[in-house]
Amino acid sequence: QYPLVTKNKGATLICSSDQNSVFLLVVTGLLTFGPLSIYAAQEMSKYGIMGTSRYTSITLCDGRYRLMWPETMPVPNTQAVEKLIDEIQVEYQLHFASKGFKSRKELIQKISTLNPNGKWRDNAKKAFGDLYSDKKFKAILEKFMDPAWQEQNLLPYTVLIYKRAIIAADEYIHKERYFYMKERTLDLVIDPKLTELASMRAPNLRQPYILLSGKDTAFPVNDKIYNRAKEHDSEQARTVANIYLTLTHELFHVVQADKVRVRYDIYTSYFEATAVTVEKEAFDYFKKNKTDVFYDKLKYDESYIKHYETLILPLGSGASYSYADAYTQQGYLLSEFVMFLRDRYFAKTPNKLMENVVYSLRACSGYFDAIRNDELLFITSLCKATGKSKSVLAKDYEEWLLKNDTNILLRTYTIEGKKPADSLPDLVKGSVYKFSNAARSLAVQIDSTYKPLSASAKILDTSKVDKVDEAYLVIVQNNEEVLKDKRIRLFYYPDINNKKSTELKEKYTVIKELGKQMSGILEVCSYHEDKEYSSENHAFLLTKSEAPKLTLSNGKLQITCEDGSGLLNDGMIDGYSLTVIDSKGNSVLLKLDKASVDIPLTDSCAIDVKNDAIAKNVLMSEGSDVGKYKDVYDVDAYNRAIDTLTGSQMAYSAYYNEYIKDGDKTIDGPTGKEAKLEGSAQIDKKNDLVGTWKGLIMNSQPITMTVEDGGSSGYQYRIEFSLYGDEMLFAGDDKGDGTVTLYMAMPEAPDTWMDYSTLIINSENEILITFCSGVVKRQK
Repeated sequence: QYPLVTKNKGATLICSSDQNSVFLLVVTGLLTFGPLSIYAAQEMSKYGIMGTSRYTSITLCDGRYRLMWPETMPVPNTQAVEKLIDEIQVEYQLHFASKGFKSRKELIQKISTLNPNGKWRDNAKKAFGDLYSDKKFKAILEKFMDPAWQEQNLLPYTVLIYKRAIIAADEYIHKERYFYMKERTLDLVIDPKLTELASMRAPNLRQPYILLSGKDTAFPVNDKIYNRAKEHDSEQARTVANIYLTLTHELFHVVQADKVRVRYDIYTSYFEATAVTVEKEAFDYFKKNKTDVFYDKLKYDESYIKHYETLILPLGSGASYSYADAYTQQGYLLSEFVMFLRDRYFAKTPNKLMENVVYSLRACSGYFDAIRNDELLFITSLCKATGKSKSVLAKDYEEWLLKNDTNILLRTYTIEGKKPADSLPDLVKGSVYKFSNAARSLAVQIDSTYKPLSASAKILDTSKVDKVDEAYLVIVQNNEEVLKDKRIRLFYYPDINNKKSTELKEKYTVIKELGKQMSGILEVCSYHEDKEYSSENHAFLLTKSEAPKLTLSNGKLQITCEDGSGLLNDGMIDGYSLTVIDSKGNSVLLKLDKASVDIPLTDSCAIDVKNDAIAKNVLMSEGSDVGKYKDVYDVDAYNRAIDTLTGSQMAYSAYYNEYIKDGDKTIDGPTGKEAKLEGSAQIDKKNDLVGTWKGLIMNSQPITMTVEDGGSSGYQYRIEFSLYGDEMLFAGDDKGDGTVTLYMAMPEAPDTWMDYSTLIINSENEILITFCSGVVKRQK
């Protein structure tokens, strides 16, 4: 059926409700077995279209579709249409002049009085039946009703494009794919204000309709321009092809709507994913079959925004349905996952998957899923369509997510960093974490929520960190349950533009190669149970420490480490690993949980490696390895520090790094800068000569001697042996009677004593008995 026009509206040429138009409607209705409707503005409100324009329509594909458009759309050939209308009007007036009708009004009144309870067509046949025998009049009408003439002269070109696209999409949906809709006439209405090409609306699932765009300026205006556009692969040509695909997509939505009567909205993501899949398959079909619209140069348009940020939502979860637009966009993207499954499980019969998708839908699916509150409806539906279990499809989904790892990372950074207008910012708000020296922000807290069948990105911005290439990044996962669940996996990407990654399997992960580029953490969840996990994770930078401050005071080397990062104060690290070396070859490695420490020195200002406070932390004693060299964190730094200690004066070198305890292990940060101090030590330590000793000294027995000043508590005693040229340290116990009992505090003999026969040692070099004489000194 085709629209009728008159001259009374001038260039618009759309049917009005005057007597002439009514007559033409009646007559043409007799020839085409049905009237053509003129829709007033108020009648279009049911489609959400507001305005003063009236609409007319044509029906297509055996009455399955009614294409409607407004009078404001211009007719391509006004002159040809007016000429034919004139011929029709002249002929019917001549024909009916002999019937006794004096005016059109009398004619219409006659029709309306014939059997008012019957159909208008029956009345019209009784009044105009003999018009069928008027060959000349019938020939004129047949010309008017000829599709080729209509397309060339009467239909607006945009309407013609939609007409052709509807016929092609219907052929693909019904004849090629055997997807059937309910028997009805589906309205497709051109809306001048609609910006998207097409959109199915289903306020009442029993009678959905499709709105079509009448606003798109990219439409060509005639076949000549369209053919030229195809030669140049221009936007106008691509728009026409998109209309064919979009109508295929929307008609498939009607197929879906016919299967689901209740809570259609919870299927949003699933229905969009499968509809886009059908759309892509239609593109391949039209290209393969050399459809004129799908010319050789044409490629499937994937320039649309792919909202990878929506993957933070559980796969197609719809029962809660908090993010309507987000699930729509997620569905478009998940068509790639559907095709991933199709290529994996239906490689030999690719069309079979979508057939299964349609036939596995139940008429009341939405109702039962609502009762079950099925948050994972997408995967539940795919299980039916593929015949695979949730566990298998969940693993497939994880694989597909990891194929899109950098896409997820980059999209998250784009939204948070540049905030484009096309983004869905609420989904990934707060996903970029910035580090900075200036703000003492070298540590961030990452509050992660893990949802079933989802993926999210955390972007780490270290661009404002000084000398970041010298720092280490530490990532801490604090939820043991999450760490044990192998279906929740975290990956670190040094560069979000690069697919190279490291899986984070431990509570602590140290990354030692950093740069100014954006890095990120991808959290991938492949569990399918309807529950969530949360974890308060952290990421912080262990930076290269500044040189410690060294001072000499009261017989001690005082060292202060600056908490430049603030990590010690914030409790992010356990302390500092401090290495101290003197020019005599003594060295210690201390683990500090505070910022400062005092190193005891001997009378000669060397590190007092025999002092109880540091004896367990000695690395070397006067250049000799004492068995703890393996504890040195950075051997190269240690050797460099030793090499700097030259000259005749006593000198000291110290450097430190931040460290963290991880059970029995220690995580060390980068080695800091070296500090050096040399010169005469300003020591106010007082040595008192309290007596002499001559005789045997036994390891197992103390010695008692008279002290000239009667003894005193809080002292150490040293015997300087004249024979050996060395000292032995003793602890003193003042008896209060002018004598002091001395206990050997260093049972291990120095190497320099080994050649003396007066010394008896055991296999461990421990002194058993020695005979010697020397002076006794006392010191604080």
